[in-house]
Amino acid sequence: SPSDMDMILLSMVSAGYAALSSDGDIVAILPRGGAAAATANKSTSPLNDVDIAIFRLRSTVSTLERRIEHLSDQANAVQGRALKAKKQGRTSLAVTYLKRRNLLQAEADKASSMLLNVENSLQSLEQAKADAEVVKAYKLASDAMKVARLSEEEGGLGLNADAVEKLMDDLAEGNDDLEEICSLIAADAGGSAGPAGDGDIDEEELMKEMEELEVEMLAGELASTSLEKKKNIGSSDTAVASAAEAVMESKVEVETHGKKEALLG
Repeated sequence: SPSDMDMILLSMVSAGYAALSSDGDIVAILPRGGAAAATANKSTSPLNDVDIAIFRLRSTVSTLERRIEHLSDQANAVQGRALKAKKQGRTSLAVTYLKRRNLLQAEADKASSMLLNVENSLQSLEQAKADAEVVKAYKLASDAMKVARLSEEEGGLGLNADAVEKLMDDLAEGNDDLEEICSLIAADAGGSAGPAGDGDIDEEELMKEMEELEVEMLAGELASTSLEKKKNIGSSDTAVASAAEAVMESKVEVETHGKKEALLG
């Protein structure tokens, strides 16, 4: 497992048979241990007393677990022998086996208590190491924020209250200048429409122009009404002429019919 590999690596480093880079990522296996390797490890290995203590505590936990298991197996085996001797009527031997079983069980219980203490110590050290890593992360974040607040010329991001305030002031000033420019352009465009160039409009001229428009509109309405009347009169004359023509045709038909009857009679 990864934890076992870490333990092996730490063991090799402590013994002077391996060296780690300063970031702990590159492992160098040394062909010979000894003082020279130990000297190299002092300069290359990032291990500290806490790491070594954690490694040794983990090794102790593994050793105690194996010992407890071994003592329990021995106690169970001796108990079986005691029961077998009792069945065979060898009471003294059975009692001896039971005494040995009790000793083994006592050793196993003692090892269990030691294991509990070691695991508590290991947990405390691992928690302390984790807390230290968190503190390092906080410090790293704090240092990064300090760099971020430096100016760009100093290698930072320029993220500070003064720089932001100055930027907002520059934006506000730019907006004010833009509004002033727009106002000047609008005033110049309005002023160029008047004869004097000042943008004022003569109301008397507007009223005179309005009266002329009303006269033209009235004249147009009168012309339209006259034309409509002429159309209506023309339609009436046409209707009268058509009626007269119909009457004359009827009269001719009546006279022709009378003449025919007179000839037949």
